[in-house]
Amino acid sequence: MGLIARATVCHPHAALGLVLLSLLPWQTAPAALRAYRLGAENTRVGFSVRYLAVAKAEGRFPAVQGDVTFDPDSGQVADIDVTIGTDSVDTGQPARDARLRGEGFFWTERYPTMHFKGLSVERTGPASGIIRGELTLRGVTRPLALDVAITPDQDGASGRLFITVKGTLDRRDYGMVDGVAGLFIANKVALRIDATGLIPEPTPP
Repeated sequence: MGLIARATVCHPHAALGLVLLSLLPWQTAPAALRAYRLGAENTRVGFSVRYLAVAKAEGRFPAVQGDVTFDPDSGQVADIDVTIGTDSVDTGQPARDARLRGEGFFWTERYPTMHFKGLSVERTGPASGIIRGELTLRGVTRPLALDVAITPDQDGASGRLFITVKGTLDRRDYGMVDGVAGLFIANKVALRIDATGLIPEPTPP
């Protein structure tokens, strides 16, 4: 996986450095970029949070859509963009879900979606890296780093891209302070996304 593609204007004296950088495997150019679509039918967005110090609540967001632009040959990631419908939150307990949709948590009436935009990727292994981007939630945009593994299907025939993303966020950063007093609900929320990116069908002329 390479760094997210960026256009750069360099001083001529930096030419030698660029030549050396171009030898790195995740800087292969030109990239054969492919656009992959993420949707509710092939993406699971899950979360978990501790409460009462020992118990753990888990949930998911069925409403999700996004796009990943990726070169399966070089591993270069050019774009990551994911939008999640907060109103779809589902913990398996209707009363809890109603509270999570309220003003103390996601406040879905005012903020019906959250959005993650990837800005760069730091490679940590042959198929793993750290996505650094921005998460917008409840009208607040903050930087967020997530661990990611991206693997294309072995023969490329199916046009599938297997993606796993993990990370944590502090809900207080986004104004979610309900349950903070007395540590009733933990501040750290664990996130996990398991997705299969698909190449969209061509649009008929």
